[in-house]
Amino acid sequence: MTNTNLIYQTLANARLLKRWIRIQLDANYANADNLPFELLSHIDPEGNTQQELGLRLRCSKQEVSRLVKKAASDGWVTMTADPADKRARRVSLTEQALKALEQGMQFYSGLEASLLDDLNPDELKQLKSATKTLTRLIKQQVDQNDKKPTDDQ
Repeated sequence: MTNTNLIYQTLANARLLKRWIRIQLDANYANADNLPFELLSHIDPEGNTQQELGLRLRCSKQEVSRLVKKAASDGWVTMTADPADKRARRVSLTEQALKALEQGMQFYSGLEASLLDDLNPDELKQLKSATKTLTRLIKQQVDQNDKKPTDDQ
């Protein structure tokens, strides 16, 4: 398999996995569309400023503001003045969000287990190793070629 085919196959698998997860979410959670999992998963226990969230989510101030306002109106986050900078707003998770994140992690763990059940221990070890290596290589390329800061910075 050439590198181009490998990249294409990886992208096709990612799309297929995303579709399968959506099917599972729809089958198991009535309000899955209302849970801003990506936003919530980037919020630290002590909270974050909207600017920090923008860097982590790699989106504009306006988009972060819209996401946070929607999450606040749905009861997922609270916003308070940042003690270090009174002009900034600090975004924190509500108890409802913490419970939803815990359930989400259990849900994803269950999906992973059901998906990987048919692999023998050697295949699972190879998959984990290959995935770790591919992730490292992609991250290296992104870090070398992308001027926007990542959530690791």
